[in-house]
Amino acid sequence: MRFRYLLLILAVAASLVMGVRYLYRKASAGDGQENTLFRMIDPDSSGVHFTNTITTTDSLNIFTYEYLYNGGGVAVADFNNDGLPDLFFSGNMVPDRIYLNKGHFKFEDVTETSGINPSDSWSFGVSVADVNQDGLMDIYVCMGGPGYKKKHPDRLYINLGNFKFKESAKEYGFNDDGQSIQSLFFDYDHDGDLDMYLLKGGGFDKSPITARPIEKDGLSPNTDKLYRNDPGPGTEHPIFTDVSKEAGIMEEGYGLGVSLLDINEDGWPDIY
Repeated sequence: MRFRYLLLILAVAASLVMGVRYLYRKASAGDGQENTLFRMIDPDSSGVHFTNTITTTDSLNIFTYEYLYNGGGVAVADFNNDGLPDLFFSGNMVPDRIYLNKGHFKFEDVTETSGINPSDSWSFGVSVADVNQDGLMDIYVCMGGPGYKKKHPDRLYINLGNFKFKESAKEYGFNDDGQSIQSLFFDYDHDGDLDMYLLKGGGFDKSPITARPIEKDGLSPNTDKLYRNDPGPGTEHPIFTDVSKEAGIMEEGYGLGVSLLDINEDGWPDIY
């Protein structure tokens, strides 16, 4: 139950632009806060000091970059299979951080030894999934930021065990150059492995103040992508193939969120 509450509060808190300063746990007898649903845990107690600080300048502000305050993301997963949910935070102008859960709401920042590397791009949505089906949760981080013509390659951190990760996006076939918002791993073709839908953001390659028709040919860099999980020839891991066009994903746009549901109850997952 405590894990559910922690997941809920972190997900909400991570949507705040300035990041996460506090954790919350369910209130219990003896807290002195019996009339509240949750109890705040100070960062000095939890060990979680991550803050997604946004610093504006004359050249970087809400007028020059309209998505300045869209925020980062958070993932809660047991990365070392010890039965405790660990934490991953993605930052915009600050580096991503990963925290080891030591129990009793105590966390240790192990970023420096984990293989989670800093980037000059902004990190946005983060998803966790066992991409290579080895029993360890991997991390996919959507990248973007100011400079629409600049490449911001997404990152896939493959879990090597013992809180060690290797960035392997290109190796696994993910060739997206960024301005993505969120990834969603699911088995769209019912073949028993995880495919991925990638929600694209506002990386418009044309002036955002110029009226123009929406591009529907699948060629715009602002078009979402669908990746199929295929066996990797000569490798021990899968290769993800871009099947967006054949799947009918052709229209560009600026995504904010993505959900999965069998809307028409035909046994196949639909994407909203």
